[in-house]
Amino acid sequence: MAVLNLVLLGFIFWPNTSRPGKHRPPGKPVPELVAEILDFSKEQKDQYKKMGRKHHQAITKLRRQKDDAVVNFLEASTRDSVDKSLDTKMEKILEIEEARILLTYQHLEDIKNLCNDEQLKKFSKVINAMFKTPAGGRRPGGPNGPGGPPGHRRPPGD
Repeated sequence: MAVLNLVLLGFIFWPNTSRPGKHRPPGKPVPELVAEILDFSKEQKDQYKKMGRKHHQAITKLRRQKDDAVVNFLEASTRDSVDKSLDTKMEKILEIEEARILLTYQHLEDIKNLCNDEQLKKFSKVINAMFKTPAGGRRPGGPNGPGGPPGHRRPPGD
C-alpha cells in the first residue's frame, strides 16, 4: 500500500512532460503558434488573446482544484482506518478533469468561430501543434522516447 501511494504521489508531483503542450519542442508559445498557423488578422489576434487569457485563468483554477482534490484523496493513506469516502474523492478528481477537457474543447470551438473558411482548413494543424506528439506519437522523455526509462524503449519500427 505504501509503495502504491508513493507511485501515485510521483505521478502527481513529478514534472509532467506528457501534459499536452509540455512536450513541444522549444520555440513559440502556443498563442503565437496558433495565430501564425491560422494567419490571424490583427483583430483576430486581439480577440484570441482575450479568449486565451480567460481560458488560462479557468484552466489554472481547475488545475489548483484538482491538485487539492488529489492531495485530499492521498491523505487518506495516512489514516489507520479505511476511508469510506475514497470513491467520492476520486469522483471529484474525475469531475474536475472532465471540466478541464470540456473547457478546452469549448476554447477550441471558440477559436474555430474566429476563423474564416481558409483558416478552418488549417485548423487540424492547430490541434497537432497544441496536443499531438512529434515523430509518430512518441513523446520525448516518455517511456518510448529519448530520455525514457532504460530498457523500456520500443525497437525501431514498432
